[in-house]
Amino acid sequence: MKTNGMIQLYPLVRVTVILVAGMTVGYMTRSYLLSVHWLSAAGLVMILTAVIRKVYVQSFFVFAVVFFIGGAAMSHAWHAMKTMTSHSPVHYDAVVFSSPVVRERVVTCDLLILLQEEPVLVKSSFVRDARSEHLRMGDGLEACSSWKSWKENPSSSFDYALYMKSHGYRAQTLIKEWRGKEVSLHSLSWLTRARLVVGQWRESLIGLLREHGLFQQDLAVVTAMSLGDKSMINKEIRESYSMSGVSHVLALSGMHLGIIYWVLSMTAARWRRHRGWLRPVSEGIILLAIWTYVFLVGMSPSVVRSAVMITVFSLMSLLHRGKMSLNVLGFTAVVMLLVNPLNLFDVGFQMSFIAVASILLFSRRIYDCLPTVRHRMLRWLWGLLSVSVAAQIGVAPLTAYYFGQVSCYFLFTNIIIVVLTTLIIYLTLVFYVFLWFAPVASLLASVLSIVAHTQNTVVQWVSTCPGSVISHIHLHPVQVVLIYVIILSAYAMICRLDLYKHRKMITFAP
Repeated sequence: MKTNGMIQLYPLVRVTVILVAGMTVGYMTRSYLLSVHWLSAAGLVMILTAVIRKVYVQSFFVFAVVFFIGGAAMSHAWHAMKTMTSHSPVHYDAVVFSSPVVRERVVTCDLLILLQEEPVLVKSSFVRDARSEHLRMGDGLEACSSWKSWKENPSSSFDYALYMKSHGYRAQTLIKEWRGKEVSLHSLSWLTRARLVVGQWRESLIGLLREHGLFQQDLAVVTAMSLGDKSMINKEIRESYSMSGVSHVLALSGMHLGIIYWVLSMTAARWRRHRGWLRPVSEGIILLAIWTYVFLVGMSPSVVRSAVMITVFSLMSLLHRGKMSLNVLGFTAVVMLLVNPLNLFDVGFQMSFIAVASILLFSRRIYDCLPTVRHRMLRWLWGLLSVSVAAQIGVAPLTAYYFGQVSCYFLFTNIIIVVLTTLIIYLTLVFYVFLWFAPVASLLASVLSIVAHTQNTVVQWVSTCPGSVISHIHLHPVQVVLIYVIILSAYAMICRLDLYKHRKMITFAP
């Protein structure tokens, strides 16, 4: 089928861009435009679409409806997540909703406050003592404290208050008076209760790693990369990974989930090759395992994005359709934004999608810049570098905007870290499989500790090398948008040149 330009090949990309634009305007006008206003505008445009029969006008109206739906969804999500404050201390029952982290003077965790209307998620800090150090996820308690909102910092490009609100937190509190109490969880939804159970299971899995000899930052990195728990990573390690350009490995994403999907696919390879009913059944079991894992690690936006894309890819493979594309990425973004419009302000969500889009656009072109390499290892190495450079093209402007720095040694570090990360994930999976056989489990835990320690050492060494990072970068949001416009314009120009060369070769072909 003949298409009207390259953009016609990616209709869901256009829908995603327009939906994001509508949500952005909805956020900017949240003070005086409610969701009912946006929906009224969408309804009016839909009536005009039915009345006016011109194709181009109807296409414009369809996109206008998508824009207004985006504004309505953002307005509704924002006003439904009002920050809660109290000027005087309030008595309440609550349940610990995350793994408590012991710090120098406080113990921090998420609290789910059990109110009559609906449960409220609060970021809490307990004064550190013998009792608070023994808090565990799922513990009930009765407390008395005041709730405060987050202060906005106009001088910083990172809006911490917006970040916390987009993650569902309604307030923060410092708790000095509390006592343990058996609380009823019947008011919670089955999904929330399931998350509590899974969170307790995750804590027990982390405890097994600790029992087998993993401690401190080695344990912190392993749990972050395999179980999605980054609470134990200290500030020094976070900064080292950020300065080395490999902070993405600490957040579960497409690479981690892709490795697990590949392992499961290889395990069920015999059944997946079957042409009968065994193939869809085996594919369904693999996807069930993938989504169970996503639920186990906390359902962060980046890992949910990866799971949705893997699910779509799996369904397409069953139908013998095309492989991964920008349309699949656009579909995933639309689904996640409609489910939770506040995902738009999550830094991990933004970087995850932009990195994948940049890889889909640029990696193949960068790989083709080098003449054909016959050696298998060199091809793999060049492919890895191509993907790394492509991802960096996409995320560099966001990294500079949010964190004020850009890594200079990301290529060198990624080559080593990808290998070590893959080893850590494989070793962790095998460790949990062989838990029943203590000698093998202990040996695997020792090897896992060595690999994690090696990774931390390499990252810290790279971060201390001269010129490892360009820092003190200050970008305005308009500048970030203009940078992406320049990148996309350069890509469009390259596509035009390729098309021109192709036509010229056909014209002058003998």
